[in-house]
Amino acid sequence: MKKIGMAMLIALCAIAFAGCKDKVSDEIQKAQNNTEQTGSQAALYRGVSAAEYSNSDVDMRRLIDLVDGAANALLAMQQNGANRGFEADIIFSTKEEGIFANSVVISRPNREEQADTEPSEKESETCKVCGLKDGLDCYKKIKKKMERENKDEMDINLKLEDGCVVLTY
Repeated sequence: MKKIGMAMLIALCAIAFAGCKDKVSDEIQKAQNNTEQTGSQAALYRGVSAAEYSNSDVDMRRLIDLVDGAANALLAMQQNGANRGFEADIIFSTKEEGIFANSVVISRPNREEQADTEPSEKESETCKVCGLKDGLDCYKKIKKKMERENKDEMDINLKLEDGCVVLTY
């Protein structure tokens, strides 16, 4: 009797799991079809080529990853209807220490009150990345400024303008 009850329980579980799998597969297929029809899936932003990335040192890769991640987050927000007023503040560090080391904060800036993470206008530099050819040069400028000023951390403001990424550091 116990064997028959156990066999029935196993059979019911198998049927239930098979039904769930089909339902999940159907939902995934519907989402994929919707994406294909609407074209809502966007290409990811890349500031450097795969070869440039693989030839970069660990710190440069970290900087590339932070900028790419911040730019992609802002692009996704825009594509989902967010106002264009958002910016990203990146705290890039060559060391892993500190609460906010190597972090990204996305916000709508208040220009009347300048944030601590935003570089002051008189000492800041800017570079614009409009394609793969610009990315690595821009990132090298940031690292050179860090070396010149003997800093292991740099605050970088990222904005999207006319299809380009503008970095102020």
